Amino acid sequence: MFILENAPLFAGYFLFPGCGIFIGMRYLDTTNKWLQYGREASFPFYFVHQPVIIFVAFYAVQWDVHLSIKLLVVVFGSLALSLGLYDLLVRRINPVRALFGMKPRIRKAVNATTSRS
Repeated sequence: MFILENAPLFAGYFLFPGCGIFIGMRYLDTTNKWLQYGREASFPFYFVHQPVIIFVAFYAVQWDVHLSIKLLVVVFGSLALSLGLYDLLVRRINPVRALFGMKPRIRKAVNATTSRS
């Protein structure tokens, strides 16, 4: 029957996400600076990447080069530009952080000690 012939295919659709969830629950139950950065950057990156892809692709498709080079330029160019916009504008400027629903960045206090002679 049709269902029995495609059973391994359908099992794979449920098996691979299950394995991914298991690995994530097993090994990502701790935190480090990369996970904290990714957690904070996920929504702004998601929000910023679409216009960046359109911008990069608009110029890349006009080039007279092979399609695979255009694809690589769009993928890596939009990744670099999106991360750059997030890191330079969204992450560091508190009013922009508020526009993305992020908590304000708290500046660390610098101890101003004066030497007495």
